[in-house]
Amino acid sequence: MTSSIIGSGSVGAAIARQFARSGITVGIANTRGPESIASMARELGDKVVPLTLQAALEADVIVLAVPFRAHCDVARAAANWKGKVVIDATNAYGVPLSELDSLPSSAIVAKAFSGASLVKASIICPPRYSPSIPSAPVAVE
Repeated sequence: MTSSIIGSGSVGAAIARQFARSGITVGIANTRGPESIASMARELGDKVVPLTLQAALEADVIVLAVPFRAHCDVARAAANWKGKVVIDATNAYGVPLSELDSLPSSAIVAKAFSGASLVKASIICPPRYSPSIPSAPVAVE
């Protein structure tokens, strides 16, 4: 089974770092191309492989770590999502409910990735990294 991360911002990089720490090979891609993430991949070691977006889409399991509104562009980049597992690590914070048709953000992402099995990931930062987030338990969609 192959895995890739689409998105190389703070969330994508953190997930790539965990793959590397665990000794698991993972591809990572963004819309700017593999050259733009080569230095990060070198820093993380040989388990993190920079890929083109098209190459990353060939993985069996794809972690979607892009800004919420960018999920549509990623979904359109592949003709068929059947048989894929998409782990949705997007964050719809600040997106008006009207833009979500009053649905959970994961339902919107699932529609875009029709045919894939969708898993919603919850990204929770410790308060020292994001002081505006309360340390109380948080419910997720």
